[in-house]
Amino acid sequence: ELSRWLCELTGMPAIAMTPKAGAHGELCGMMAIKAALEARGLRAHLADFRLRLDEGIRRGGGSIIAERSRRLPEIASYHLPGVPAAAQLIELDMAGISVSAGSACSSGTLKPSEVLTAMGWREEAAREVIRVSLSPETTLREIERFLEAWTKLSDRRRAA
Repeated sequence: ELSRWLCELTGMPAIAMTPKAGAHGELCGMMAIKAALEARGLRAHLADFRLRLDEGIRRGGGSIIAERSRRLPEIASYHLPGVPAAAQLIELDMAGISVSAGSACSSGTLKPSEVLTAMGWREEAAREVIRVSLSPETTLREIERFLEAWTKLSDRRRAA
């Protein structure tokens, strides 16, 4: 099966998969690459989930960070004007939803993302951005639950 898959991937008519002297490591490496690429295939539904998140955030008065850029389906950042990320984190946490603020490399701090400020975001606005990460195990129900909690938060902000 691996040989057939590699032929399809490389366009080669045949690939010998019998380990020879020094080739065993290469075979293991190819098998690891195959497993990684197959695992990435398990995330195809995440693009649909992120699109659902984007639409819900937009309807709720938020904005999508780097919306017009190519983005990974697993990660999205959202801005809710007037609501600090810390307040969003607390409220979503109370609803049983885990999200982050700032960049992944500054995880655990409430500093604004250096990436957002480098993109020209004012520090105050950058402090109102949350980051949502999805996994291959994320369900549609979890997406809907997030949007319900986030929309309540957004509605309260608009009513104030």
